[in-house]
Amino acid sequence: MICNRRQILTAAVGTGALALAGCVGDGGGDGTDETAADDGGNGDSSPTVSIAQPSDGATINPPVTVSAEIDNFDLVSADTEPREAAGHAHVLIDQGPYEVDEQMPSEDGHVHLNEGDRMVTLEADQLDSGEQRLTTQLANSTHIAIDASDTITVTADLEDGDEPGGGGYGGDRYDA
Repeated sequence: MICNRRQILTAAVGTGALALAGCVGDGGGDGTDETAADDGGNGDSSPTVSIAQPSDGATINPPVTVSAEIDNFDLVSADTEPREAAGHAHVLIDQGPYEVDEQMPSEDGHVHLNEGDRMVTLEADQLDSGEQRLTTQLANSTHIAIDASDTITVTADLEDGDEPGGGGYGGDRYDA
């Protein structure tokens, strides 16, 4: 088979274009971007929360800072009008997470981060000595639980003189 220069040039350009497309693709072969958040195809991502500090399994000596990483969620004060993907975080000691759409109570073991905070310091009087379960959960501005929580287990090492408090409230109170 004899090829003319035009056919060779067309074949070379086409092959180069295919090779380039393969180099800049995501490598997954399905045309999706594996680094993008799963948004269900509608452009919106679900809120997420994870406990950044302390780490799961850590031994803690109060006072200890619990900090959360929160994505796709606007942090607002508890006294704002409810709106989608907006609210505040709660840190729960040995309880939770609450069911979606359940009213989160104001009680011992429940620390409310009212002003859109991402962290709170737990004191010795809020923890018992030994293993404790810490859960961070997001809620709307009227304290209705949403489907975004993370739970870790830590061991509280209370020093002599520290008063264990059985999970004292420790956060801003609110009327449920």
